[in-house]
Amino acid sequence: MLTVRPKISELAFRVFGRSLHPELFETYLTRTIAREQYRLRIDITSSGHLLTWQRDGIVFSEVACSSLQPLPSGHQLYGGSVGRPNQEKICYQKSLDYRCDFQLDSARPQTFSMIQNELLKSFPCEGMLFQFQSSGRIEMGAISYVNIQSRQNTVHVRAFHTFPDAYLVMKSESIFSIPESARE
Repeated sequence: MLTVRPKISELAFRVFGRSLHPELFETYLTRTIAREQYRLRIDITSSGHLLTWQRDGIVFSEVACSSLQPLPSGHQLYGGSVGRPNQEKICYQKSLDYRCDFQLDSARPQTFSMIQNELLKSFPCEGMLFQFQSSGRIEMGAISYVNIQSRQNTVHVRAFHTFPDAYLVMKSESIFSIPESARE
């Protein structure tokens, strides 16, 4: 199976008030964090990531994926291109305060190489990392790195997805927080 990243021009960032079936994605790594108050599944996929947050029957999903990816149209709370920086805040069913920031950064080839090497160094200590095969044009393949900081009522997720052929890095920072009024 070839594991080369899709073109950056095809990427989208979407948020749903529902689960998205993992079978819809080509998943390379999965991790689940279970706390007393919530459960979060993190999938590194061929084009980015899928985060699925669950609590008391409520499901909320964030996905960085190809805009060509067939996804359900129902319960989409946000959808946009990663080509421009964006911040979103959503209070979902009074059980989740969600905030995300995402952007696309370009770098010079030497700086880009340093970024990739720093991500590789970070991996042994914390987070999830998947290195894709090279597309052939650039020696090193793309990298997806996801760092998760989990607390009793909050999860903080930072994701970095590199695109070596274009010297671009997609960065996202997402915070899933249970509002004070919804805590048990």
